[in-house]
Amino acid sequence: MTDVIQDRLQQRLREEGYRPLRVDIPGISLYYTVAEKQIYAVLMVDDTSNAEEAGVARLSQWQYANLYRQVCANFEKQGYPSRVLGLICTDQPEEANRFHYEETWILDIVGYRLVLYEDQAGQFGNVRPVAEEVLDEAAGRTGQKKKVRRRPERKKYRYFSPVNTLLVVINILVYLAMFGETENNRYLVEHGALFWPYVVERSEYYRLFTYLFLHSGYSHIVNNMLVLLFVGDNLERAAGKLKYLIIYFGSGVLAGVVSMLWNMHLEQPVVCVGASGAIFGVVGALAYIVIINKGRLEDISSRQIVLFVFFSLYGGLTSQGVDNAAHIGGLVTGVILAAALYRKKKKRIEQCENPAVE
Repeated sequence: MTDVIQDRLQQRLREEGYRPLRVDIPGISLYYTVAEKQIYAVLMVDDTSNAEEAGVARLSQWQYANLYRQVCANFEKQGYPSRVLGLICTDQPEEANRFHYEETWILDIVGYRLVLYEDQAGQFGNVRPVAEEVLDEAAGRTGQKKKVRRRPERKKYRYFSPVNTLLVVINILVYLAMFGETENNRYLVEHGALFWPYVVERSEYYRLFTYLFLHSGYSHIVNNMLVLLFVGDNLERAAGKLKYLIIYFGSGVLAGVVSMLWNMHLEQPVVCVGASGAIFGVVGALAYIVIINKGRLEDISSRQIVLFVFFSLYGGLTSQGVDNAAHIGGLVTGVILAAALYRKKKKRIEQCENPAVE
């Protein structure tokens, strides 16, 4: 029945004037039509158990979002005003919630219902009546009644970032274990703070790592962890767990190296602690990723991230006791590592024929 519904829906779309475009991705179909000098495209995704059993991998939330954006960009490059509707054909509608992105509807082919969210348009050309007609036909054959269900608006980006959360927890636990002594420089040096004379003269290179988990006071740990909690969460989703760890610790270690070299140049035996070098690396990496994703990643825009970087650096430069060398070193390292590690996920979409607006 699942295949019958999808086949019938594609047939009805063709009857309504929608033309197919070739997509080299199993389980994905793309149709378009031109109305009132605007392109209406329907991106159909087979998210059924039948497809999975046939060896078609189900798309993740981020793969779908990237695919949706690429379809939009494909039409934009040709200079056509366009709208794209994602139509998810599924027999597990609750799991299909992960596809809540832009204009996306869920076609429940088991419950014979169309699922829409309140923050989405209820009409898309003539697709809705066509989909309802197909569901009515299928429900009639089984004796069931089809119904349209509109879900309440949900947060679009629901995801638990385990690596970033673990880093925040470890930092807090280390701070609590050292509670009462975190403003004592001698105590901090004894427990792994970055102190360049010890690194150079005693070869205690481990300090370039351990200093990232030490903080000198309540406001220091709170400010750093609040920033990490939010920006790290976004970066882990975008880059993945392993690359996120490489960016975090790579930026933190190189931020420590820059801090050491700067303080050695000034001949100042400064004690350095805190995750801010690594956090600035995370911010730099996130800024790079936002920019190459056309100025937006989830709910973050390039303007927001640039302003955040500017005010963070400005605040450090105008404050006492802030290791600005580490901040700048971490920021630059984060951008470089993101450029080396991050790649936009691209899926190839080829057209059978070029649509023309008359």
